[in-house]
Amino acid sequence: MKKNILDLTFNELKELMLEFGFEKFRMTQLCDWIFKKHVFDFSKMTSFSKNMQVILSDKFNFFVPQIEEVVKSEKDGSYKFLFKAFDGRLIESILMIAPSRTTLCVSCMVGCPLKCSFCATGSEIGFVRKLDAGEIVGQFLAVEKYALEHKLIERISNIVFMGMGEPFLNLDAVKRAVGNFLDENLFGLSRSKITVSTAGVGPGIAAFINKFEVNLAVSLHFPNDKLRSEYMPVNKTFPLTKLVDELQKIELGKRDCITIEYIMLAGINDTMEHAKQLVKLLSTVKVKFNLIPYNPTTLIDAQPSSAKVINDFALFLKSKSFTVTVRRSHGVDIEGGCGQFALKKSK
Repeated sequence: MKKNILDLTFNELKELMLEFGFEKFRMTQLCDWIFKKHVFDFSKMTSFSKNMQVILSDKFNFFVPQIEEVVKSEKDGSYKFLFKAFDGRLIESILMIAPSRTTLCVSCMVGCPLKCSFCATGSEIGFVRKLDAGEIVGQFLAVEKYALEHKLIERISNIVFMGMGEPFLNLDAVKRAVGNFLDENLFGLSRSKITVSTAGVGPGIAAFINKFEVNLAVSLHFPNDKLRSEYMPVNKTFPLTKLVDELQKIELGKRDCITIEYIMLAGINDTMEHAKQLVKLLSTVKVKFNLIPYNPTTLIDAQPSSAKVINDFALFLKSKSFTVTVRRSHGVDIEGGCGQFALKKSK
């Protein structure tokens, strides 16, 4: 049975190449073709003989998600990618270009099972299936190839697992993908350049972060169980006390901290009382806050907090010695919210 070459770790691929009769140096050539030259067709890997190309084609599947559409945001210069998976399902990524870094946001599922009320992926698409590791790393390869060919960037420097799906409900594939992103023989990304986001789904978060030492972002969004359970059903099975207990198990370096993602909804979670609840909830965890102005959709009856309210909220948190940033939403004019692009095209 053929194996998906992008699903394999470096060592797994090396063992198979030796088993198939290839010399050791051929492994370096193969990785150069895929990960540096972005060639995804064995017949175009000219350093291999015709016979070698046939062997590779016979032994491996090689499917990089196909780009269906690319849309550029005129507001912030980000690029939204719509991909078609091998089964025709739609997934999406977004490329964010800044002077000091280029960040790719990838999906780990087709849809999402969490059904957060403010998210199009879970609320309207629902859960279809998990992506395998090859489909996750394939997004990176496809976007980087496109960006290089169009002279947008020199390389993708950062990756965030903040697209469609909950990473910790697809842990095996995410572990394998993160391992490959870190492997210097493959992508060679720094641990500090990878961020995995979670809504907080249960035990296992700390063990994963402690093993891979990548960044963690927690989509908290609400400071108490009543509010969070209303908008994020996952909180009913894994409430805030259990989530905080799990975060306390993470071994952080001196300069490291957990990012708390907090969407700002006018009159819902943005009062000074809510800010005080946040401080009390997270007083035992080393965190920084990322406040996110809500991008209005038809999913819930809500408006973004005003600039003054967000500023006051941030100043209060800063007064309690927390680091606070206000995130500029990317791709607002191109269905940049998670799942919005795929949902529009599906319809």
